[in-house]
Parts: sequence; structure tokens; C-alpha cells
Amino acid sequence: MKISREIKTAILVIASILLFIWGYGFLKGTDLLTNSRVFYVEYDNVEGLLPSAPVTINGFAVGKIRKITLWERYFV
Repeated sequence: MKISREIKTAILVIASILLFIWGYGFLKGTDLLTNSRVFYVEYDNVEGLLPSAPVTINGFAVGKIRKITLWERYFV
């Protein structure tokens, strides 16, 4: 079975567009294959807050805490 020149060109164009979209997302730091978001928040008091603790909204678990870091300006 021979593939015509037009079909080869169409496949190349579609692959190029998909590669461009993936590359743009990669440079932005997002992954198209995962459905997750990262939010950064700042609290005055984090007593009792632990990594891997669930994040809840109205009692419904919507995520988990990945990491807790302190800013340099808050070190004693």
C-alpha cells in the first residue's frame, strides 16, 4: 500500500503542530499528561501543618500538601 505525498505531508504537519504544543507546554513547566496544579500559599502560623496532609474544602479532600518551606527572611 502506497501512501500519497499529500498524506505524508499532512501527517508531518499534524505531528509538527503537536510537537510545538507539547514543547510550548514543556517550556512553561506544565505537563499535558497530568491533571494537577500547584498552588503556593503564605501563612503566618503553620502550627500542626504537615507534608502529605489533606487539603479540604467544605470537608471534601481536594489535594495534599507536598512540601513546606520557610522563607529566609523569617529565619531567627
